[in-house]
Amino acid sequence: MKGRAVIRSLMLLLLPAGCVTPYYPPSGSGQGGNIVVDGFINATKNSALINLSRSIQLSDYHPSPAETGANVTITTNNGVEYKLKETSDGIYEGTNLSLDPLARYKLHISTQSGQSFSSNEVDLLPVPALDSVSWAPSNEGVTWYVNAHGSETSTRYYKWTFDETFEYNVLYFSDFKKVNKLPVFRDPSEWVYMCYATQPSTNVLIGTTKNLAQDVVSLFPIYFVPKGSVKFSHHYRMTVTQVAITQDEYEFWEQIKKSTETLGGLFDPIPGKVLGNIHNDNDDNDVVLGYFSGGFVEEKLKYLSFQDLPVDLGVVDRPEFDCQGRALYLDQLDQIKPEEVYVNQFGTPLMGYFVANEKCADCRSIFAGTNVKPDDWPIF
Repeated sequence: MKGRAVIRSLMLLLLPAGCVTPYYPPSGSGQGGNIVVDGFINATKNSALINLSRSIQLSDYHPSPAETGANVTITTNNGVEYKLKETSDGIYEGTNLSLDPLARYKLHISTQSGQSFSSNEVDLLPVPALDSVSWAPSNEGVTWYVNAHGSETSTRYYKWTFDETFEYNVLYFSDFKKVNKLPVFRDPSEWVYMCYATQPSTNVLIGTTKNLAQDVVSLFPIYFVPKGSVKFSHHYRMTVTQVAITQDEYEFWEQIKKSTETLGGLFDPIPGKVLGNIHNDNDDNDVVLGYFSGGFVEEKLKYLSFQDLPVDLGVVDRPEFDCQGRALYLDQLDQIKPEEVYVNQFGTPLMGYFVANEKCADCRSIFAGTNVKPDDWPIF
C-alpha cells in the first residue's frame, strides 16, 4: 500500500503530548516493535489489501520487518466474514469479495505471538468525481494537478495516490550479455537499452473543501518533476487514484504529513501521538500505527511525451555516475568486473570488447526498471 511509506517515516517518532524528546516504545512480543497497519477495502474492485509490519528504531537502517503468519479477517455488522490470504510477507489480500455497500466493516488481526488487534467499524464511502489529471510547465519543471468535485452523498475530504510510469534509455546499447564472464550475443528480447519503470507516490496527498462554498477541488498539485529529469526523456504516464475519506482519517493523515515534514533535523519538534482507528484488543496502552478504511475508487491517467514539452524543458540531464567505459582485449576478458557489461566489440579481426558500468549499459540496473514494455502501453 502506498500509505505504508509515509507511515514508516513516522515509526517510533511517537511523543507524549507536549514533549519534544523522541519516545521509543518497547519492542512488542512479536517480531519487532509496534505493529504498523495499512489497510483498505476497494469496493470498486471488490477486494481488500492489508499490509502488516513492525516499527523499527530510528538508528536501524534495515527495512522494517513484515508481520508474517497473522490471521487477518474482515467482518461486517450483519455477520459476514472475509478471510484474507497472505500473498507475500506481510501482505494480506482478499479478492472477488461480495461486498455490501451499505454494511459497516471491521478489521481483525491475530498475530503468531498471540496479540490481537481490531479496527473501528468503517463505511464504504462513495467516491467523488475525479474530473481530470493535468500538467503545467514552469521554468523549473512540470507540476501535475488534479481537479475533482463532490456531491451531496460524498464527503468533503479527499485522498489521492498515484503511479508514474516512464520510458527511458541508458547511454550505451549492449550487444552482448555476460555468461561466465564471456560475451554472448543478445536476442532482441534481451536488449537492455530501453526500459520502463513504475514508481508509486510516497507523500501524503489529502485535501478538503470544508471551508469552500462548493465541493470543488481545482488544480490541486500532487507532484513535481524537475527540468532535465530522465523521466521525461521519452514517454510518461501519470495514473491517479482518488478516494473519499472521513474527517477523522483526514486528521490522521494530516498529522502524519506534519510529522514527516519535520524529520529534517534531529531536534525538530514532533507532534503528539499519531493514532489511527486500530487498537490492541487487550492493551489500551499499546500504540498501533496506521489506518483501516474503505470505499469506492476512481482512477484517471494522463500521458506526456518528450515532444509535448516546451523547448526550454526539452533537455535531459546527464547521469551522475561515470560512463567512461574501458577496453578489454581478448586475453583480458576474465578481468571484467561484476558491475560491468559488454557493450560492443572492436578490431578487424576481433581484438576485444568495450565494457561499461551496468548503469550505463543495462537499463534494468536503474529505477528498478524492466525491458518488457507494459501490456497497456499505447505509445510506440
